[in-house]
Amino acid sequence: MENIHRAALRQNWIYLMDNLIIQELLDRLYEKGLLTDDMKEEIQVEKTKRDMISKFLSILQRRGPYAFDYFIDALQETSQEFIAEKLKESVIKLSYQQNW
Repeated sequence: MENIHRAALRQNWIYLMDNLIIQELLDRLYEKGLLTDDMKEEIQVEKTKRDMISKFLSILQRRGPYAFDYFIDALQETSQEFIAEKLKESVIKLSYQQNW
C-alpha cells in the first residue's frame, strides 16, 4: 500500500470505525485473496466491532501495493460506496497537498 493510501486511512480512521460494515467486507476480501484464513480469524476473534475494524485496518495497511484498490472495490461491492468515495476524495486531496 502506498503512503498516500495509508495517510487516507489514518485521516478517516474514526469515520471508518463508526461506519464500516465489517463482516461482509471481510468475506469479500477473503474471496479476492487479500486476506488469508488466519488473518480473517484474527480479525473475527476481536471482542467488539471497533476492535475488529481496528485490527482489519492495521492488517490492510500491510497487504501489498493493491490492497487499497481491493478495499475500495470491496466497499463498492458491499454497498458501502459512500465510504469508498470519501476515501478516494481524501487521496485526491492528499495528492494535491503533496504536489502543492
